[in-house]
Amino acid sequence: MAERLNPLAALIEAHRTRTGETYRTIAARAQMAPATVHALANNPIKVPPKLATLEKLAVGLQLDLAEVQRAAQKAAGFYVYEEQTPDSDVQILIGNYRQLTPAERAEVAALVESLLQDHARHHRTPVPKPQDRQRQLP
Repeated sequence: MAERLNPLAALIEAHRTRTGETYRTIAARAQMAPATVHALANNPIKVPPKLATLEKLAVGLQLDLAEVQRAAQKAAGFYVYEEQTPDSDVQILIGNYRQLTPAERAEVAALVESLLQDHARHHRTPVPKPQDRQRQLP
């Protein structure tokens, strides 16, 4: 049974299949080492590569940087919204949630609860129940 490719590897391999290009050709266009392109296509991604690497890879694959970034984030285990999130703070919170320990997650949850209760007190609005709040996420 073939091993399933991570999203970044799948992006690279889809380009290679579509164009017939080698890692070396992609790397030359990207001005990066062929071994780097090969590693990104064949090794597990534990953390997203540096922005400079993704920028070069986007050039090498002739793709938009945002598409390459999304694939890298997914490959590293981050949740990526497929639709635009208007608030970058939301992207930061959601995108980095998995990096928090259970204790840190509990602290974030307690802070959010406190802020919502404070907001409700000042604006005289009811605090939504946690299960209802979850449905409001984009």
